Amino acid sequence: MWPEDSCTFESGTEIIKIDSSYSNVWQIGQPSKLNFNSAYSGSLAIMTDTAAAIPVNSDSFFEAIYTMDEFWFIPYTFVLSFKHKFDTEIGSDGGYITISFDNRQTWHNIIEENFDYGWSLQPSWCSDNLYSPEDTLVNGESGFSGNSGAWIESSFQYGLLPVKYYGDTLIVRFNYVSDSVQDASEGWMIDDLVLHFVDLGGETRFAQPDHGFAIYPNPAKDYISIITEDVRRPLQFEIYSILGEKVFEKDLILDFETVDVSSLNKGNYIVRLVSYRQVKSKKLIINR
Repeated sequence: MWPEDSCTFESGTEIIKIDSSYSNVWQIGQPSKLNFNSAYSGSLAIMTDTAAAIPVNSDSFFEAIYTMDEFWFIPYTFVLSFKHKFDTEIGSDGGYITISFDNRQTWHNIIEENFDYGWSLQPSWCSDNLYSPEDTLVNGESGFSGNSGAWIESSFQYGLLPVKYYGDTLIVRFNYVSDSVQDASEGWMIDDLVLHFVDLGGETRFAQPDHGFAIYPNPAKDYISIITEDVRRPLQFEIYSILGEKVFEKDLILDFETVDVSSLNKGNYIVRLVSYRQVKSKKLIINR
């Protein structure tokens, strides 16, 4: 995984757009609160007001906007990481991330797994330090809540995004909400927003499976997606340990299928695609 674009908020960038409404609380500046007193890198960060308390009934956002013209790989892989701190009233105030594939016509919380946009991988399968569906905020959305303590790094990724079908822009929105009770929480602070490009398995991109099939992500955590192209069926997908023991098998029906590998231990494996008398192999790494 390689960084393709980064935003440290030290200088102006066309990628970031802050909500212009009167209720907006997001500011880029030098943090000067009790706990939010310095940026992660440099002197500037974006946060829910650099000095003042968060007002009640807040609902504002900033956006990171990525266009296919500049980032040609977005329809195939999209990985976003960021450093952040949050200090909120747990279970009430907090921040959450939504994404739009169709120029703001629709928005989806990034942990949703119940919407279908082509062959998209859900970020909760391939992510680090995200919130869960049980982490509910005052508006019913799932999001970051409570106190993170020190800086943490979070990331999420999608594969095979359908941006190319709905327009040329992918928009990630960082939202913050608060309830009707005033408190001393400092909100949410974000720094070092990095867009990454992923070499899918070190061998191929989604559009061109190598030798008939591709696996993504690789290294993997709990799920992998298998893409097959111009391969005769019936197909059987098999996973072997380095000792040659078969630990998983599945008949493949579709050109794109997602497989749960959470039962496999961390380590190196060999995957095989078996079609009639043809056998094709690749290395798979499980890394949790």
